[in-house]
Amino acid sequence: MPDPGASHAYTRLGRFALIATTLLWGSSFTIMKDALATVPTLWLLAIRFSGAAMLMALIGIRSLRRLDRGYLTGGACMGVCLYLAYTIQTYGLVHTTPGKNAFLAATYCVFVPFFWWLIHKRRPDRYNLAAALLCLYGMGLVSLQSDLRIGVMEADIDSDVDAATISTSGAKVIQLHTGGMCHLDAGMTRQGLEGLGTENIDLAILENVGNLVCPAEFDTGAVKNAMILSVPEGDDKPLKYPLMFSICDVLLVNKIDVAPYFNFDLDKCVERVKKLNPNIQVFPISALKGEGIEPWADWLREQTKTWNA
Repeated sequence: MPDPGASHAYTRLGRFALIATTLLWGSSFTIMKDALATVPTLWLLAIRFSGAAMLMALIGIRSLRRLDRGYLTGGACMGVCLYLAYTIQTYGLVHTTPGKNAFLAATYCVFVPFFWWLIHKRRPDRYNLAAALLCLYGMGLVSLQSDLRIGVMEADIDSDVDAATISTSGAKVIQLHTGGMCHLDAGMTRQGLEGLGTENIDLAILENVGNLVCPAEFDTGAVKNAMILSVPEGDDKPLKYPLMFSICDVLLVNKIDVAPYFNFDLDKCVERVKKLNPNIQVFPISALKGEGIEPWADWLREQTKTWNA
């Protein structure tokens, strides 16, 4: 008789394998998105599938002798279909986030029972119908867009933590590494814009390396400059780093919701900033709670509309 314990063990192993495969498959979209920043789409697909073809040929080298005309014809048809599917999917990944691309790519699983119904006249069950409704609802959600098409260039000395975080918002994003330098310059910005691509972008945002000294001394080529002052840093920062406050068009005073706990005097801070830069716009905000974000977003919309007019 079959061993029930062994059967349960194989079931658990199978479920674990499915979860591991899902994680690997899902992470490949993020890896491909990063790779597309430097490698053209068709070249990336050629590298990916050439390697896979050579690996499969080595594994099944003995079976190659048994290939007949039927296998070659069927394989060629499947290859063309796979080529078209991956080409469209990867070109789509250039213009959207890994999460959205993965969701849309996985919708075929939901619709297979309905294609099976058309071919073999076998009706989908209630679970298939429920999955299809949820899928259609999800497709509607991922198709929603903001009124601005935004691209973001994240600059850091190392890592892609910020770019990975921004990518979940739906904005097009690229990571820039300064190679140890404490700032960006106009040449690096140009390289970033070429990698980002501006054909489908209304507003390109460049986040410089986060300090108040070096970035103030180098022109990035930006049309407008904005800086963030965090409440815990103190309301005396304009006295210590006057150049940065002098060259910016906007000052965002973040974490304003905790100002009472740090004895932060917003009026005194604004007074000091205005002495250095009378034309600067000051927006007190709380990024965590969303306070003050709408006026800042309205300013961005207005400036973007004026620039693109």
